[in-house]
Amino acid sequence: MTFEQRFIDLPLSGLHREASVMKAEGWRFIQTHAVFADEGVDLYYSFMKSGEVRNYRVAGVQKGMEVPSITDLFLAAFVFENEARELFGVDMRDIAID
Repeated sequence: MTFEQRFIDLPLSGLHREASVMKAEGWRFIQTHAVFADEGVDLYYSFMKSGEVRNYRVAGVQKGMEVPSITDLFLAAFVFENEARELFGVDMRDIAID
């Protein structure tokens, strides 16, 4: 089986709304991962449906910027969000399990 992958830039302000759309459309949450970048921390949120993978990049998250949790939509995200907070210093807010 082949997969089609797309990388899409997403503003921080649209993160929770886009995750909500993905949930409503039946996409599965794959992972969130954080990467140190020149402009702060980049967060990647990956979803999959019918052989398509969408990777949303929230770029340049700075210390003190509040990042909304998506665990109210995808509970499995708590492990990844906790890691982003503990290892990368991202101010993740409202993680369901913590």
